[in-house]
Amino acid sequence: MVQPIPQTCFLSLPRELRDRIYKEAFPTLMTTFLLGPNQKRRPHPAYLNTSLLRTNKKICSEASAVLYSNTYFGISNPEHQLKWFHTIGDHNVKRLKNLRFSVESEYPLANGNERMAWYQLFRFLACKATGLRRILLYLDAEEDDEDIQGAYGAGRDVRFLRELGRLHNVQSITIRGYYSKHWLSYLTEKMGIKVEEGWRKEEAWETLTRYQLATEDMIP
Repeated sequence: MVQPIPQTCFLSLPRELRDRIYKEAFPTLMTTFLLGPNQKRRPHPAYLNTSLLRTNKKICSEASAVLYSNTYFGISNPEHQLKWFHTIGDHNVKRLKNLRFSVESEYPLANGNERMAWYQLFRFLACKATGLRRILLYLDAEEDDEDIQGAYGAGRDVRFLRELGRLHNVQSITIRGYYSKHWLSYLTEKMGIKVEEGWRKEEAWETLTRYQLATEDMIP
């Protein structure tokens, strides 16, 4: 007589094994950019399948803990992102460990509301994202100073820097792109951590040096 094959329910598996499955579903190194409804450009596209969260309440709770603590969430639209944070709830915002901010070169040309949205985002994270540990920050700008016409990014906005410095418990910050000369020393002193520079190529250092020539007197 053929013995029936015993069936195993997913929730009957040990929690350690379930967590390994969740981690496979939400890879640590994947960056998911959260865009606003009018944004079309996705700097580094990544697809994140969250159907697992709709299975049942227990799996949703367990999988959410892995999702929000392992995934690098990329932010390029702070106003849209704030709405999303409110949607997922404070308990999931506290689980966030990795964030990547991407600020475009047209930042200084934006209206005051858009810049204020970045300040509000940093203040919200300073209050709610108590589990935040790693930040990647990319600050874009036009490389040719003669043609930028104000498109020098957020790297010369002292308030942007000060609001970023409010974030607590962060253990690692890597900055890539264009930023004022005193940014790294300010964040190192303010946050008590070593701030890494993300440049790799020699020509990139040259363009950054030219960018910083106009920032000598911008003391945070």
